[in-house]
Amino acid sequence: MVKCDGKDGDTSGVRPPPDAPSEKTPGPKLGNLPLSNPYKLTCETTLNQLDFPGDPGSIYLANCPEGCKDSDAILRGTSIYTYDSSICKAAIHSGVL
Repeated sequence: MVKCDGKDGDTSGVRPPPDAPSEKTPGPKLGNLPLSNPYKLTCETTLNQLDFPGDPGSIYLANCPEGCKDSDAILRGTSIYTYDSSICKAAIHSGVL
């Protein structure tokens, strides 16, 4: 999971289209997953810069700063991104943020 801190609830720096639903669909309940202490990422943070313990498919909570959509950080891939791609830009590109 990735969270982006934007202005006035705008999490990606991109405003939704005017005809978009105004209410957010609630996400899945996370139950007892250990998701405390989120990783504080920069727009340039990549997977090869962090040590994520656990197996593939493990879930981590992270925060992205505002403005990553317009950063010069590397982004390579579609749906599956390279290890040197910006985590935050990949999240925005894939529609997670």
